[in-house]
Order: sequence, then C-alpha cells, then structure tokens
Amino acid sequence: MFFLLNRTRAGNRTSVLATVIVSAGMALMLSACMSSADFAESVPPAGMKSTGQYPSLGAPLEAAAPQMSDAEAAGMAERFKALENAHKSGALSESEYEKKVAELKALGQATQDAAKSGN
Repeated sequence: MFFLLNRTRAGNRTSVLATVIVSAGMALMLSACMSSADFAESVPPAGMKSTGQYPSLGAPLEAAAPQMSDAEAAGMAERFKALENAHKSGALSESEYEKKVAELKALGQATQDAAKSGN
C-alpha cells in the first residue's frame, strides 16, 4: 500500500482511486469480523444443540428401516405391474383400481410414519 501512496503524491489519479478502494475494502473486511464473545453468544439453528464439543463423525449410522432385498423389490414391482395390467385390460373396474391404489398409498404412509417414529 506504501507504493500506492507514493504514486498519489505524483498526482496519478488512478492510484488515488486504487488507494481509496483498497482502504475502503480493508475497512469493510475488518468491520465484518466478529469478536469471539459475539461468536460464543450466537444462537445455533433450531434443532441443533450446542454441547461445546466437536461431533463424532466416526460413529456408524443406523438405518431407520431394514434394507429391502432385490427379491422383495422384484415382487412388489410384479404386483404393481399386475395391478396396472388388470386396470388397462378392464378386468379391474375403476372403483376397484382406485380402492387398491388407496390401500397401497395408506400402507406406504404407515410405513413412513413408523420409520419416522423409530418403530
């Protein structure tokens, strides 16, 4: 910054502008810093607890529900495809189709609720 001041004495307008910009930038950077007291008093976001310790990232995570096997996924896909084919071919009336879809949606919602509650 000293070299900029020397140029301003020589009358170079660009250097004066650069000096003003650098000075203003430095002032902004310094004013943006928080003191350690301000940081300690800050409130963590909702749901977070400030324990004063670092989190343990090495602990193994547990799944909310057991992993579905490939056979289970294939069986479900076959059931859904059979339901779709029965609906398209007319073997299943619209009301019966809607009833089965509602049952499956209710089952899915119950499964999600049970996973969220940890049961």
